[in-house]
Amino acid sequence: MTFGRVVLRRAVRAGHVAVAATDTDLFVHHHKTVIAFVHRAARADF
Repeated sequence: MTFGRVVLRRAVRAGHVAVAATDTDLFVHHHKTVIAFVHRAARADF
């Protein structure tokens, strides 16, 4: 019984880390997109 609990705990921890890594990756890509858009808008001639 203990062996199953250890495996389950490790799987849950890995899942949380994977989700956190994915969230961070999405945040970084979104942030780069916003910076590029703002920088491009600042160069536009009105």
